Amino acid sequence: MKWKSLIVPLVNLVVFVGAGVALYELGRKPLADKPAPEADDIPLNIQTDVPVHVGVIQKLTLRRKLLAYGQVEPAPAAQEQAGALARVAAPRNLPVGSLQCVEGQRVNKGDVLFTQEDKPLEARVQAEQQMIDGWEANAAKGDAWAGVQTVALALAKLDLARAKAEREMLAVRAPVGGVVSAIHINVGEMAGPAAVEVIDPDRLVAALAVPASDAALIKVGAEVRVADREGKVAYVDPVVDSATGMASVDVALPPQSGYLSGQFVSAEIVVEQSADCLAVPAASIVRNETGDTFIAMVGPDRHSARLQAVTVGMRDGDRVQVQGQDLEPGQTIVTTGAAALVNRTGIHVIEP
Repeated sequence: MKWKSLIVPLVNLVVFVGAGVALYELGRKPLADKPAPEADDIPLNIQTDVPVHVGVIQKLTLRRKLLAYGQVEPAPAAQEQAGALARVAAPRNLPVGSLQCVEGQRVNKGDVLFTQEDKPLEARVQAEQQMIDGWEANAAKGDAWAGVQTVALALAKLDLARAKAEREMLAVRAPVGGVVSAIHINVGEMAGPAAVEVIDPDRLVAALAVPASDAALIKVGAEVRVADREGKVAYVDPVVDSATGMASVDVALPPQSGYLSGQFVSAEIVVEQSADCLAVPAASIVRNETGDTFIAMVGPDRHSARLQAVTVGMRDGDRVQVQGQDLEPGQTIVTTGAAALVNRTGIHVIEP
């Protein structure tokens, strides 16, 4: 019969529609109805093989430092000690007869730097000497006036000694040993109050300029590194330059430092020190979007790492002080590559 031929297509249609409705209802079912896995059930994040370098937590003495710039100068006068710069003046207002030094020359205390010329004094010395020579010759011949001449001869010798002592003062000598740093005279010119300058190269300071707010942190005796040399703070000027807002700090340089007066230098002044603190490389510190800080602790198998919250303290060069729960010296942490880690992550350690 004709109606019987329609049964099979109708049945197929009903089955098809029913299957479609079932799939539709399944798609509408909330995903929240499906139980979520526990955090511990997820051993690693999706990124499971991050290449990293590792290091260890160390116990170190860290120092906080201020960077300052300045110029090398002779040490100023201090208690019971003259300054390292000697400005040598001429004893009399006379022309320069000779120069016996050059700039850059090393001289010892007592070496002649220059002489002054006093022609009347020189003529007097020669006249006294000639007179004494004549009287001594007459005395040797048994002259009848020998007794009188003996007294005159003694007086003449006394005058000659005084004249020679006065002439000796015209030879100006170095009051200290050091290096001739400047000559302000020429032969034939009248010598001024600062004819020659001599610097003791083993008594130099680095005169540094620091902001007034930082100067209050600096203590006399504090350690300083001037380029590749060690020094100590010798003086902190309490007076601040009103024009620049900077204070001056003198750092005593070690003898034979190799620096020259007038040379510009940079220095790091230690203003705080923390002994026996836990420190990690700066590259190992990770910060999230809210500014919280972490380090990545490497697991015993060296194939995984987990982030651990830490408090960051003093920084000294490439090392940063950290504090946190269960931190111990010698623990392995991620250094380079730490920024790519999230929570617990699979890692691949790149050996140095």
